[in-house]
Amino acid sequence: MKSPRFALSLGRPLALAVATGIWLGIPSLVDGQDVRDRDQNIRVPDPLQNPATLTRRAPIERRWRLGINVQDTETGCVITNVVPNSPASRAGLSVGDSIINVDGYQVGYVNGVLYDCGDEFQRRADARGYLRLLVWSSAHQTLFNRTVRMEPLIAFVPPPNTATVSGQISYRERIAFPRDAVTEVRLTYQLPGQLPVVVAEQTLDQPLPANYQLAYNAAGVPRNTPMQVEAQVWERGRLRWEGQSPVPATLPLGNSRVDVMLVAPSRVR
Repeated sequence: MKSPRFALSLGRPLALAVATGIWLGIPSLVDGQDVRDRDQNIRVPDPLQNPATLTRRAPIERRWRLGINVQDTETGCVITNVVPNSPASRAGLSVGDSIINVDGYQVGYVNGVLYDCGDEFQRRADARGYLRLLVWSSAHQTLFNRTVRMEPLIAFVPPPNTATVSGQISYRERIAFPRDAVTEVRLTYQLPGQLPVVVAEQTLDQPLPANYQLAYNAAGVPRNTPMQVEAQVWERGRLRWEGQSPVPATLPLGNSRVDVMLVAPSRVR
């Protein structure tokens, strides 16, 4: 059981996390280096830390966008603005919520060093822009975990003389398309005994049916290798529908059309 000073100095969100047994993975520092480890014990920021000694780690290149503005504190990053129709908005994040950690790593000020949440988004996101957040809800006064998929910060501009695959993504169920859902479309191929290779991908944030277009370098695909278009609909980290369609080998490389019909995951064979 932690001491009262621990709870008071961390603030209500982190105190509740300790009381409810939620593992926060709060990091520590050694010689000014980032050695945060989710297996380490929680270390308390010094409430008497002189603001003049607070430092910030060197920023890294931005590749992904969540769509929020924050104010950094010693108990997380308080959201001050949410961009409409952004990944943050679709994930249900609100002004006043606090991001406590990113993929298990604390953000905000830690022992006098600023771990900017925007930098942590870039470090912790996977190749498709997914990451997991621990958030304190100001409206419900509780902690919740949320998996979000960020969007590329700079739109991909295909080089000239590339091949394209385009078509329509639709689904069979006669229910309304979820308001916060996004559709991920990928062009892939797979060599024997190897994992699938993603040649091109696109994220659609409009209701289905919707059109897509994937541009790719045909020279980067091994000759006579079958390709397919895969699509998935995600709603707040939950897979709703998915499907795939092969790219016929007889189609010309210049402009191929492939439509994909999505079904519920349990019905995919």
